[in-house]
Amino acid sequence: AISQILPDFQQNPDKLLMFVDDGQIVGTGASSASFEYRYWLTVIVTDFVYPLDVLIVPIMDFVRRNQPDIVENPSRRENSIQFTTEQLNNDSVDVQIRIRLTESVRVQEKDGENLMNHISETPLDEFAHVTKWKLYIKNELVRESD
Repeated sequence: AISQILPDFQQNPDKLLMFVDDGQIVGTGASSASFEYRYWLTVIVTDFVYPLDVLIVPIMDFVRRNQPDIVENPSRRENSIQFTTEQLNNDSVDVQIRIRLTESVRVQEKDGENLMNHISETPLDEFAHVTKWKLYIKNELVRESD
């Protein structure tokens, strides 16, 4: 979602870094080998010259669609998305955004094989219809989704 919003990221992909921190694997206690991944997704954007909203809006859209409990659950929404910035000069900053994500994996044994299925979250109903977006910076259309 982030790499698609600005031409900068297609022209300079090294300005956008993503990696996983503090990952955990939590068993579900089921009779199968099902489990849940829990981790912090760290997004680093270097030499960023746009308002922070340009990053936050697509991140919030991703969260609403893929991890809606961050928005719905009051205890999760308080701490599940964090950011820091470092001012580089008058025009640009480095931005670090951390998002606490989970991903459930259902493991079913069938004919002596383990079948793994990553379970999708149900997006928030009120946002399920939002599929297109337009990015304006200083009232100028910079990009829109396909």
